[in-house]
Amino acid sequence: MKNLETFIIAGGEGKRFKSVSTSPKILAKLGKSSLIDLILKNLHSYNIKKTSFFIGKNKSFFLKYKNKKGIKLIEEKKLLGTSGCFSLINKKNLEKNVLIIFGDILFDINFSNFYKFHLKNNSDITILSHPSDHLFDSDIVETDNKNKVSKIFFKPHSKKMKFKNLTMAGIFIINKKLIKNIPPNKKHDFSKNFLKDSLKKNYRVFSYKTREYCKDLGTPERFKKVNKDFFLKKHIKLKKENKIKAIFLDRDGVLNVDKGPLQYSNPINFLPGVKNALTALRKLDYLIILITNQSAVAKGFITINELEKSFNNLETVLSKSKFYFDGIYYCPHYPISGYKNENKKYKVFCLCRKPKPGMIFKATKDFNINLKKSYFIGDTLRDYEAAKAANVKPIILNKLNFKIVDYKYKNDLTAAVKYIKKNDSHKNSI
Repeated sequence: MKNLETFIIAGGEGKRFKSVSTSPKILAKLGKSSLIDLILKNLHSYNIKKTSFFIGKNKSFFLKYKNKKGIKLIEEKKLLGTSGCFSLINKKNLEKNVLIIFGDILFDINFSNFYKFHLKNNSDITILSHPSDHLFDSDIVETDNKNKVSKIFFKPHSKKMKFKNLTMAGIFIINKKLIKNIPPNKKHDFSKNFLKDSLKKNYRVFSYKTREYCKDLGTPERFKKVNKDFFLKKHIKLKKENKIKAIFLDRDGVLNVDKGPLQYSNPINFLPGVKNALTALRKLDYLIILITNQSAVAKGFITINELEKSFNNLETVLSKSKFYFDGIYYCPHYPISGYKNENKKYKVFCLCRKPKPGMIFKATKDFNINLKKSYFIGDTLRDYEAAKAANVKPIILNKLNFKIVDYKYKNDLTAAVKYIKKNDSHKNSI
């Protein structure tokens, strides 16, 4: 990947970070290492060795890197912002695609996969994206079902907005032709100016969603959390090539009141204790994947767009408890006819409707999940059968037929989470 030149934005003032360190955030210590060295290590492991750092008034901190092979320091005489600094680049010998990294992030990314995604989609801008536990303090990405970005919501956000929890991680690949659009020697923001203008001009912008570790440490609170994650080696354990355990959750009857088969169930009509249980679940070393049949679409009780908005509402409400799903999978199909306003498009036999395990297998492929170490928390025989078909340990919040004994019965989600926490023999492993 020698042809992917890298630019790291490290010239910010770091006002929120000064109570942690007077040094730039990219030089923050994590264990015996500094963030800058961890970033370079990750890049070098993918043979990305041509790296430039934008630096501002903090020039003296970077002198020891000045003569290192492959490293270039680009000094901002005045702060030009997170994209204004790119007007200082000598564009003559620039590679076609450039990698841009905000310098306050600890990550361990498979850049080969990221770059292949960018090329496959013939993308002008590819945004590394993930769910966030601080949704309202993040720039939020809206995509279609092919991961093409249709809209970006820039912070600050109205508290009334409802979002899908997919946020920009601060790592991008862009086509060099877009750099010419950045005005010279003027303050210019990467998000609110560069990305916003690029979407307006209909450039091809895609979201590359990943479960790999990528967290900013730009505030004292976040630095404390990232430091703890580093000690537990989460950035290594979450590498894409490592299999990871998951907790699959059904929705209706597990998270919210199930209104039955003749109407759509409101996902934020939570059962008692659910939000606290989910917050506790998020602290365990599992991916959390929602797997739900939503036959109300096929029956005509709700449209796909309305269902998506309903999920957005659920994700927004739960984000206020610092909870997020790593993935959401739903089946809109229902093969039996006889409903007044049914949608014939979805009246089909499929491989995704539980008790078939199709959604579980799709999530497993997307996230590289270790099914044998995973759980499925549901409330029906369908959930049990889907879990067993996928070789996942079932926890059912209802008593099933007495002949079915190879599952754990728990009263509610709170009890299920306590059981997993108590019986998890891999407490510190992902």
